[in-house]
This record gives sequence, C-alpha cells and structure tokens, in this order.
Amino acid sequence: MTFDEKLSDHSLLASVVLHESELHGLAVAAIVAKPSGNPTVWAELVESFRPGLCEHDSLVTFCRLAQKELASSEFNYQLLIDGDEPLTNRVVALRFWIESFLSVFDELNLWTTCCAPAERAELQHDFAEIALLDDNIETGSEQEQEEAFMQVAEFLRITTLSMFDFSEQREKSE
Repeated sequence: MTFDEKLSDHSLLASVVLHESELHGLAVAAIVAKPSGNPTVWAELVESFRPGLCEHDSLVTFCRLAQKELASSEFNYQLLIDGDEPLTNRVVALRFWIESFLSVFDELNLWTTCCAPAERAELQHDFAEIALLDDNIETGSEQEQEEAFMQVAEFLRITTLSMFDFSEQREKSE
C-alpha cells in the first residue's frame, strides 16, 4: 500500500462528511500554521473549523500522516487528489483542497506568519484566483488541460512546502 493510499484510507475513517481533498486542505493548513504542534493540536484546529466532523482519533491519525508527508526530507508531499479520476473531478478536488486551506489561512490571518512579507500579497492573490477555478474545462486540447492542471497542482504543492518551511524556521527563531 502506497503512502497516498494510506492517507486516503485514513481520510475515509476520519470523515464521511468531507471530500478527502477538503479534509486534507484543512489538515495541511493546520500543520503549516503550527509546524511545532502535534497531531492532537492539528486535529483540534481542524475540528474548530468543522465541529463534529468525525471521530477524533481518526482525525489525529490523519493529521499525523499528513504531517509526515509534508515534513519528509524527500519532498514527496502531494495534494490528496486521486490522479486516476477524470480531469473535471480532479479540478473539483483541487478547488475543495484550496478552499479549505484558505478558510484556515484567512480566518486565522496566517498570511503574516507563514510566508515571507515580499511574497505575501502575490501568494494571497494567486491562491484566491486558483480557488475560483471553474470545473467546466472546455478550452484547449485534453493535453493542454492536463498540463495546466499539473502546473497549478505543482504550484500549490511547492508553495505549501515553502510555507511549511517558512513557518518552521520562524518558530525555531522565536
């Protein structure tokens, strides 16, 4: 069983209410917000945004697995989006991920603590624009659509890793 399959399985245990990408976006935002925290702290932060979401222990396990992947020195972190799904379903999953991630960041005003000041406004703008993605993709060839999706997903993946690293370094210096 791959790491993504384990994470996906735990998302099923943790939540029957949310799409796995939405749950992952919430958990990743909680981890980026408090990198020195622990799975219980992250789960409680997720629960503060979605009270009664799921069984607490499953959410703690899900957060632990998400943090393990995010903090990996191999930089193998991926957004939890099923690559076997049709493109329109993956676009919907990406939108769920970013909307949930942004709900935590915007509500807690994490832009000031999780990214460099010079990048803050541009990142906020880029994330907000991506959240407006239309899942009705009709322009360009299938290959062009796939490439555009992959570029957006890769941007979010790398930016999330960068924000996690920035938060970690900030916490260590405090």
